[in-house]
Amino acid sequence: MRGVTLYCQHLFAFNLSYGVAITAIKGSVLIFYYRIFKVSRGFRIAIWCIVAFIIAWYLSTLFTTFFRCIPITDIWSVHPTGRCINFSRWLLSTAVTNVLSDLAILVMPMPLIWKLQLPMHKKIGVFIVFFLGGIAVLASIFRLVALANLDTNDWSCESSLTDVDTLTNSSQTTPWMLVSGLWWNHSSDL
Repeated sequence: MRGVTLYCQHLFAFNLSYGVAITAIKGSVLIFYYRIFKVSRGFRIAIWCIVAFIIAWYLSTLFTTFFRCIPITDIWSVHPTGRCINFSRWLLSTAVTNVLSDLAILVMPMPLIWKLQLPMHKKIGVFIVFFLGGIAVLASIFRLVALANLDTNDWSCESSLTDVDTLTNSSQTTPWMLVSGLWWNHSSDL
C-alpha cells in the first residue's frame, strides 16, 4: 500500500508541475512577443489580456488540483472517504481553454509578420517558423480528443491504478502533453 500511496503523491506533484510548466512556457512566448513586436498599443494590450487569461487558468488549475477532494489527502488515498469533484469534466474544460490559448498565441503575431518589410521568400520563411507552432496546437487538440473519449467519472488514485483509460496512465495523452510542453519551450528560443 505504501508504494501505491507514494505513486499517487508523485502523480499529484506531476499535476501541479504541469500547470506551472505550461503557464511559464506560454508566458515566456508572450513576453518574447512583447519585446519583439513593439508596434501598437492594441497589440500590447492583447498580449496582456492573454497573459491575464493564462494566469487565471493557472490559478484555477492550482486551486482545483489542491482541492478536488475534501479532505485533500483523498487525492492520493487508495480508498478515499470524502468527496471529490467530477475531475474528468474539469480536465476537459482546461484542455479546451489550453487549445484556445495555444491558438491565440500562434495566430496573434501573423498580421504583424505579414507587414514586415522583407522579401516575400523571407516573409514566407518566417511564417513557416511560426506555423511550426502548430505542432503545439495539434498536441493540445490530440490531448483534448483523448480526454473527451475517456468514459470514467472516477478519478481517484485507485481508479488511476486499475483503469487503463484514465489520463494518468493513458498512453494517448501523456506524450501529447510532453510534445506540447517541449514545443512551446523551444519555440521561445527562435
